[in-house]
Amino acid sequence: GKCSDRHIGKLKGAGAIRMGPIGNWHESGDEEFYYNHISTENNISWYAAFRMLYEATGNEDYKDAMEKIENYLKKVAYNKKKGFFAQGMAYDETKNKWKPAKIFASDVQLWAILTFGPETLDGWFKKDFSYNLWKKTKKESGVRDDSGALLGVDYTNWRKLKGSEAREAIVSFEWSEFAVMATRLMAQYYAKHKKELLDDAKSIWAYMQENVQDVEGEDDKSYIPYADGYGVTG
Repeated sequence: GKCSDRHIGKLKGAGAIRMGPIGNWHESGDEEFYYNHISTENNISWYAAFRMLYEATGNEDYKDAMEKIENYLKKVAYNKKKGFFAQGMAYDETKNKWKPAKIFASDVQLWAILTFGPETLDGWFKKDFSYNLWKKTKKESGVRDDSGALLGVDYTNWRKLKGSEAREAIVSFEWSEFAVMATRLMAQYYAKHKKELLDDAKSIWAYMQENVQDVEGEDDKSYIPYADGYGVTG
């Protein structure tokens, strides 16, 4: 398979895969909506897929696509001032430029740590980058109980949701699972932060275990729900 340039949104010498081709249905009626949007999470997923394909085939097209996505993350998606990766980009036709989404996305930060690892991310940016990205994620979307114990992460910073989207905190168990894996991974790399990171993982895991549900009528089966509440994800 070949990742041709027509699938790549050009940004400051970098590249990222658009959310979809022209013609995809969208509730707004805009058939170019997905074509004019870029999801950072999706691009990290694409990167992981291209990496596996490159390792399996040696096809340089996959490596080229990986390098473009790396440059997108380093040059475009990461907001140095805010200290986190943008959820994505939207194309502004009036100004002929791509604009970053303002909403904080927990999944993007955690998926980046898991896909690239702290050694690579710290090499791209600076020492302790991944650790600080996790601290930023906890500040923006970490959910705690009245005692201060970390329960998990919300999809976003719920405090900034306004109007009809306003709601209380929700723990996303999907992304809290990623938080557990990310903190355990970082604990292997950051010796000085090891206890703190493992304590975070242990605290989140404990809350997840409290929310295990039994499958009705099947005593030997259980599951963890998608989240501990309902509401917009941001």
